[in-house]
Amino acid sequence: MQDATKLKEIEGLINKKMFAEAERCIAKLKAPEDVVLSVKGALALKKNDHAEAEVYFANAIAKNPHSMIAVQNLASLYLAKGDYRRARKPCEACYKAQPHNETFVLNYAQCLSEADEIAEAESIIRQYYEESKSPSDRIIISLANVLRANLKPKEAIQLLQKAIDGGMTSETLTRSLADINSEIDPKRSSELFNELSSKTDLSEGKKVSLAWNWSFTELRLRNWDKGWELYENGLLPQIGRVGRPLPQQLRDFKRITSIDDIDPDKFTLLACEQGLGDQVLFLGPLDKVIAKYPKKLVLVSEDRTQPVFARSFPEIDVITYGMARGLSTMNKRVNGVLPIASLMKTFRRSDEDFKSGRRIYLRPNEAKVDRYGEKIREKFNRKTIVGISWTGGYWDRQKRTKSLSFELIANAVTQTGAVALSLQYGDVSREKNYAIQNKLPVMFTSGVDFKKDIDSWHALICTCDYVVSVSTAAVHFAAASGIPTHVLLKSNMGPFIWGLEEGPSIAYKDTWTYKQTESEDDETYVKRVIKKIAS
Repeated sequence: MQDATKLKEIEGLINKKMFAEAERCIAKLKAPEDVVLSVKGALALKKNDHAEAEVYFANAIAKNPHSMIAVQNLASLYLAKGDYRRARKPCEACYKAQPHNETFVLNYAQCLSEADEIAEAESIIRQYYEESKSPSDRIIISLANVLRANLKPKEAIQLLQKAIDGGMTSETLTRSLADINSEIDPKRSSELFNELSSKTDLSEGKKVSLAWNWSFTELRLRNWDKGWELYENGLLPQIGRVGRPLPQQLRDFKRITSIDDIDPDKFTLLACEQGLGDQVLFLGPLDKVIAKYPKKLVLVSEDRTQPVFARSFPEIDVITYGMARGLSTMNKRVNGVLPIASLMKTFRRSDEDFKSGRRIYLRPNEAKVDRYGEKIREKFNRKTIVGISWTGGYWDRQKRTKSLSFELIANAVTQTGAVALSLQYGDVSREKNYAIQNKLPVMFTSGVDFKKDIDSWHALICTCDYVVSVSTAAVHFAAASGIPTHVLLKSNMGPFIWGLEEGPSIAYKDTWTYKQTESEDDETYVKRVIKKIAS
């Protein structure tokens, strides 16, 4: 009892940040060694000395593997650092020790989700939800999120709507419902976001986060003015790396977000941002900006895209992020940095703006295109080359919504008499073995790193007669280069730019999108698309 009272006293001192007094009490604490180490770790953690805290907790667990104080604190430490891989073991231990502890359930489920073990995460949250007489909004929202990640958005919507209809009025429930409806029923999503935005008690951080998520709904509905206005919130620090963070090398520059802020007598840095596909899309209106400010624009890009963009936009200088850093001291000559997505709110305000702006604007290395095309046609003795890519996305959920079977696509394409050219980045050894074993005319390029050597990858894309792919950067590079492009989407779970219906792309010439229906399995869907393309 005395130990428990003393521990409570020390906990109070630590929470009040009375560190010196807490240290004196710890020095006098008569308790098992693992307990003392755990308390010292808690103190170090409160002082933001994560490295020391980690050592204390690890030593406490070494002394007593069942020391829940140390295990809980170590789990909290790793979760706070976003280190879900290392957090998994202590989170699992906490969950197994107390499977009815809501925090432990959610922490372990988060670790599983981050490891892309979505089905297991769904299982443990669902079990807690079903056993709970009155589940909290935290549990309901977490279950809805894993259902969405597990490609069960309609079930997630039903779960959230049931809670709201049952009298739960949590703002976060409505926000989750709006987010998930963005892909299933964007009109309903827009209504919910409007309802949430009218609340006057939202913190600034919540307003920014709400606006950023809302932007995708309005852009999907092609409410361009509203969507691009909301999209600017992605530049704010509250959104972080899931938004529109600029490269570290550009953060010392003044940021401008409108061409009206361009000083024609100073240099303006146009910053490429986000993923490769996003960069290509947002470069669409660059010709308009160049026409208005022909002498003082500098496009700043990644090292790997610089050769392609420099060749494509010879009217202006194209430099790398690293090269741009050296200009940060030239304040009197540099106007600032304008992220290229911010051009859209000026030059892509209507469907007609998009349609009239569709053009070929990326230029490949023609010598490489000729060389690659000749080798591929000679090797397979086939005239038609079809570029294929079967998985995309950066986040785990994106990968699940942007993936189809290589076997399905490769078989369907090669049965038309074409040779399939893999444009897929990453490890393709399994697919290569499949093609060899089944004697499929599929070309896999060795010696070219598709993630780093974008110039060669782009040339390979441009050897193709057409491209068939899920939504990846490859389709943007192909479409912007004038290669007929066919984008295979799984229902409405795709980037907003592809719209809600099958048909011609609003952003690119000779580009078509296809949507898998609820009644189609993957094989039926792929065969339907390839048959339509070949007819």
